[in-house]
Amino acid sequence: AKAPDDQITVEKGDVVVSVIETGSLEAVRDVEVKSRVGGRVARLLVEEGDMVEAGQLIAIIDPQETELQVKQNRAQLRGAEANVRRLDVDIAQRRITAANAVAKAESRVRTLEAEFKAQPQLTSAAVRTSDASLTAARKQHDLLVNVTLPNARVQAENAVADAQNNQRQSRVERDRQKELFDLGYVSRQNLEQAELSLQLADTRLRQASESLRRLSEEQRLQREASAQSIRQAEEELNRSRINTIQNSTKREEYRTALADLRDARAALRDVEGLRESRASAAATVDQLGSGLADAERQLGETAIRAPISGIVTQRLVQVGELVSSLSSFSSGTPIVKIEDRSSMLVKLQINEIDVARLQPNMIAKVQVDAFPELTFSGVVSKIAPARAEAAQGATDQVVRYAVEVRLDDVDPKLKSGMSAKCTVEPVARRGVVR
Repeated sequence: AKAPDDQITVEKGDVVVSVIETGSLEAVRDVEVKSRVGGRVARLLVEEGDMVEAGQLIAIIDPQETELQVKQNRAQLRGAEANVRRLDVDIAQRRITAANAVAKAESRVRTLEAEFKAQPQLTSAAVRTSDASLTAARKQHDLLVNVTLPNARVQAENAVADAQNNQRQSRVERDRQKELFDLGYVSRQNLEQAELSLQLADTRLRQASESLRRLSEEQRLQREASAQSIRQAEEELNRSRINTIQNSTKREEYRTALADLRDARAALRDVEGLRESRASAAATVDQLGSGLADAERQLGETAIRAPISGIVTQRLVQVGELVSSLSSFSSGTPIVKIEDRSSMLVKLQINEIDVARLQPNMIAKVQVDAFPELTFSGVVSKIAPARAEAAQGATDQVVRYAVEVRLDDVDPKLKSGMSAKCTVEPVARRGVVR
């Protein structure tokens, strides 16, 4: 019999609350492969749709410019290492010379001290000593004027000539680097390094010229001092001959020897200044070595390899195109896009009412529009903690949240971007009175 209108038939069955939403299939992992080295694409070894393995060679950037940088860095490193070795030799030689000078000065101080104390007993021998001193002063003057000073001037003039040659070479190298930089063949760093080398060459030339000028003045003073020494020896001989008192002279000589000893010890300490220069040169070697290692690393990275295994979904450049490098200043040019479709998910936008019913790890049924006869299983893998941003220009005022459903098994026929309908049953009661 038919139930009255105010009655409801009670029966046993299933009560299910379903959340149904449509989204798009995407691979869990996809990467845009970029190069850490800028340059022209020499070879592309994959096409769209190709399967690649992690580490497989997929493209080659023309290595010519990077190889040139490696060669330049190696040459600069060899020059810096040679400079360190030269400083090591210079330090060793100067240390020996300065130590010998200190030993000689100490010996002279001891000698003059003994002479100064014994002067009263040496008065009788003063004339002979003064005559010998005059002869030695004249010989020393002849040696200074005829040998020592000319040799020193030749060395200084050679140093100026070497500095001039170095300046010319540095200017030629700077001009060459500027031409290459203007043509885009070298980096600004190379141009700046060449300009720095030219500045150093200018500085060395100024220093060599100034040293030559100072040497001329010093030699003039030395000649005058030598001549003065001769005159002093003559005067000393005259004083000795008239039996003048020698104590004051010996006292002055002793003081002069003490000053010479202080100067010799100061010269020995100057060697430590060369050690600082050596440390600076060693730091330059380390810096150039680091630059060479980086250039060699970049040379190795001209071979672009797949970071993951998967399928090439896009080839974004062609052979011959220029690509920019990936760095802190540039996002780099994408070369190919690779997707790992061994694991896929569906991205959904679910309204706030339905998303409140969902929990992670809930079972989902997935149906793909392209394959209506197939049904896939999955789980809710992610529920966004904040609302999704509405698309620009959208008029839908419904608050939605991003939800991801990861498939348990992936069929090889599935492709990224396919539409998929997901059904989740947050509430299900089986065989209950309804």
